[in-house]
Amino acid sequence: MGASPLLAVAEIVLTSLPTEVSNGAATGNMPQNVDEIVSLELIYGEAKGSLNLLVKAASGKEILNICPTRENFWHPPGGNIYFLANHPFTYMLRPKSQASAHGLQRLYQAASAAPSSPSTPLASGTTPKIGGGNTSAIDHFDKKTDKGSADLYFHYYGMLQHQQNMLQDYIRTGTYYSAITENTSDFEGKAVMDVGCGSGILSLFAAKAGARVVYAVEASNMAQFARQLAETNPEIGSKIKVLHGKVEETQLPEKVDVLVSEPMGTLLVNERMLESYIYARDNFLKPAAAGYFNQVVVDQILPNVLISNTAAQTFDFSTVTETELQDFTIPLSLQVAAPCTVHGIASWFDVLFDGSTVQRYLSTSPGLPVTHWFQLRCVLETPIIVYKPGDTVSGELRLVAHSRQSYDVHLTLRAAGGPEPGTPMQESKGIFDLKEPYYRQLVAGANWYSEGTMDTTGVAHGGNGLANGHV
Repeated sequence: MGASPLLAVAEIVLTSLPTEVSNGAATGNMPQNVDEIVSLELIYGEAKGSLNLLVKAASGKEILNICPTRENFWHPPGGNIYFLANHPFTYMLRPKSQASAHGLQRLYQAASAAPSSPSTPLASGTTPKIGGGNTSAIDHFDKKTDKGSADLYFHYYGMLQHQQNMLQDYIRTGTYYSAITENTSDFEGKAVMDVGCGSGILSLFAAKAGARVVYAVEASNMAQFARQLAETNPEIGSKIKVLHGKVEETQLPEKVDVLVSEPMGTLLVNERMLESYIYARDNFLKPAAAGYFNQVVVDQILPNVLISNTAAQTFDFSTVTETELQDFTIPLSLQVAAPCTVHGIASWFDVLFDGSTVQRYLSTSPGLPVTHWFQLRCVLETPIIVYKPGDTVSGELRLVAHSRQSYDVHLTLRAAGGPEPGTPMQESKGIFDLKEPYYRQLVAGANWYSEGTMDTTGVAHGGNGLANGHV
């Protein structure tokens, strides 16, 4: 185009991930899963006020030239990985250096600030009222949440690609479908609230199960797509009222009988949306009402790297408080089956949907069919050596909430110092930011996904087991 770039950044690793196959073969400018070092340029487009993003190979050859939008250029919360969608590929962008990381972040922020096409307005009467009795709740959300983190979070969940990722997890979606539609007595004629409805899939399930009305609350721009999906399925979608805003901003004309939601993340609590669920439970749910939900994770763990029993933390979502989720500790007392080197712990969660008619159990544990949550591992810099079969590794896993909608994870492991009497105890500690996960499956070019659940009358618990072997 001949225009001088507004921003330029070099030393970016571009990997193409085909999202669709045409005539039996993927098509595009690059073969799949091949890395290429590229540069990016942000320039003015032909339309007034618009921007174009150029991706160039080291030779100067133009690989991509697209107008960046919220739908085709996105950045998952935390980390340095960015994604660019251009049919039929999704391209993964990774900086090679600290300088290119800063440059890519600046370019992304500038592209995100560009004017975009006007969003399809929500239907009349569907926008929630803001203020009034909810002012303190909005202030509370703003005080505990970093604004930049919140903006990225809602931007990320406004991406169709991310919603597709969750919907295509058949174990997750199928379990929710069964838990709701096989317990129609919990939904028939009832008022339902879907907290953080995303694409609105749980709202559609609830409407199909016979709900009288479903209030679907979504803070991201995905709300407009949820409305479109409801309108496309008028037989059940006519019962769904989409409310675009945070649950802390929302006002309803009535208390609801049932909550459905997907507020869980890595290690069950990442993203801190559980606190918004608790707000909805305490402010909108009728006494003794029901509730269901779920949400994110990192890598598949093979059962053969686990070498101990598990320790569990159980949450009952009919009684858990926001304060209890701010800072909690899981005691660890793990018996090891054989002498080995312990590199850290593996974590996952299980969920019980305790319906009036049918119970459904969802597990993300190693060895079972893989879900898009995978499992989480915390790897210590200094491993622990176990010298005898049956020895116990003790310690604690402490999770402390921070303002970036996630947690600092403090892990401590202790074990006997050696086979000789009087040897000092071994101790290894690590602090992990749950906001900054390493998506090993994604970076390795394997199938990639990204997102526990529970009934307010049931329970969910997370499992923790010792792991040795590879990171």
